[in-house]
Amino acid sequence: MKHSTDLECGDTYNNLNKSLASGLITEKDLDISMRRILKGWFELGMLDPKSSVHWNQIPYSVVDSEEHKKQALKMATKSIVLMKNDKNVLPLNKSIRKIAVVSPNADDGLMQLGNYNGTPSSIVTILGGIKTKFSNAEIIYEKGTEVADPSSRTSLYQNFLSQKKR
Repeated sequence: MKHSTDLECGDTYNNLNKSLASGLITEKDLDISMRRILKGWFELGMLDPKSSVHWNQIPYSVVDSEEHKKQALKMATKSIVLMKNDKNVLPLNKSIRKIAVVSPNADDGLMQLGNYNGTPSSIVTILGGIKTKFSNAEIIYEKGTEVADPSSRTSLYQNFLSQKKR
């Protein structure tokens, strides 16, 4: 929170009262964080009547227009980062005959949306995109693993507490 993580979607911030009581954070820290959150809410009109918020007047047909889809694709393309392509494996040759896709999320359209999203008119999964681009290839899909082991959902908050400054 002190380093501008103002919004936390898990349960870590349930410990803010304990952190405040132990002196790890101050009310001033809370105020600063809350001001940043409220500033965004005010700018988006989240506390105003829907009828007076500019964003609510834009019809879905505009939001989901071809122009906006093209812009979204352009931004997605420009934001992709490849780790390394040492042997020039990418881009894959269009004449490739067999591709193995191993990923617990490759065929999960909801995963791609994250948790701050609207409702898209269509979703292309990673697997679906590969199948479309390589329609003549044999595509082998294997989930490989579950997304998360239940033990990984245990809060580790207590391991990250800072010592009170003296």
